[in-house]
Amino acid sequence: MLYVLFDLHPGPLPEYRGSFARTHAILNGEKSFGVTVHYLSERVDRGDIIGELQFPVLSSETALSLDTRAQLYGYALFCEVWLRLLDGSVSCRSQDELIAQEKRKACFYPMRKMTAFWIRQTFHAAPKNSIGSTALFTFHHALSLQSGLSNES
Repeated sequence: MLYVLFDLHPGPLPEYRGSFARTHAILNGEKSFGVTVHYLSERVDRGDIIGELQFPVLSSETALSLDTRAQLYGYALFCEVWLRLLDGSVSCRSQDELIAQEKRKACFYPMRKMTAFWIRQTFHAAPKNSIGSTALFTFHHALSLQSGLSNES
């Protein structure tokens, strides 16, 4: 039996590899965005592209609204790719070739980049009182819970 593993990535590849693509797109002031279906490979978000769909970023867009829209476009793209996989008409494009031909730029957004951004925002945007400290503690505690760490050990 042949297994085909692929991923529905909520961002255009290779421009938005990694985590929090929608948030980074808003922070980068993107005018368009996209979703990508790609084969899985040994390295994160580096497999050959099977399908992609681009759509405009609205002027009122937030990371949450962009995420919601990316999911909807992603479901439509997934259905299209699934049908092409079933009938054997799927074709793919190498991300490495797109980069080498200078048709695309690659960027990887690791989780720690978003964590550093939120910590910076907490210290610079929050007033110097207990509310800022509480927000930082809450954010740190949420990260600890997400990573399986506990303050009680």
